[in-house]
Amino acid sequence: MLSIFGNKNTPDALRAKLAQLESEEAPLVDAYQEAALAAADDTGKQKQADEAHAAMRAHQLTIERTRAALVAAARAETAQARELAASTAAAAWTACIEASKAREPIAAAYAAALKKAGELHAQLREATAQVFRSLPPGWPTYQTDGFGVDGGEIDKLTLSEYALHHLPAGSNPWGLHLTSLAGRFPEFTARITQARDQALHGAVRETENAA
Repeated sequence: MLSIFGNKNTPDALRAKLAQLESEEAPLVDAYQEAALAAADDTGKQKQADEAHAAMRAHQLTIERTRAALVAAARAETAQARELAASTAAAAWTACIEASKAREPIAAAYAAALKKAGELHAQLREATAQVFRSLPPGWPTYQTDGFGVDGGEIDKLTLSEYALHHLPAGSNPWGLHLTSLAGRFPEFTARITQARDQALHGAVRETENAA
């Protein structure tokens, strides 16, 4: 359990304690040396010299123990940091792998949708070609504008649809507001119907004029 004053065995705390002990060592060494010199001149002062020596050595032993504790604490802190880093990395790798697995069915569905889109694109081009082949004999090509029978226009509409759904390679060839591909073909049918009505009306008038 940590003390309310903090952990006294952390490397920082031990470094501070060691610095304090080392700063207190010199006066004890000086005191012992002075007592030893005095005892050399007066044997009656040997007790004081022994006490000064004992105090100095006890302090030095405390310094040595504190230094050893600092080394051990620093190693433990380094080991703990490495363990935490390894645990964090392992958790991150696990999350990354799970995220990658989660996208696999999405990619499969996306691939299937693109395959289906390719099949439908081919069907749409063939259906468009059939519309062109079904035009009345002799109908001028330059009067098919708005019929949607140009294969290149189908490609442009496809790119426009890509852009509408934020797919790669999408573009807006006409620089207009993007509309769905599905909405354009009823417009083509309406334009063809209009052309038919105009053509039939013109044929009727020609018949009446000839009569």
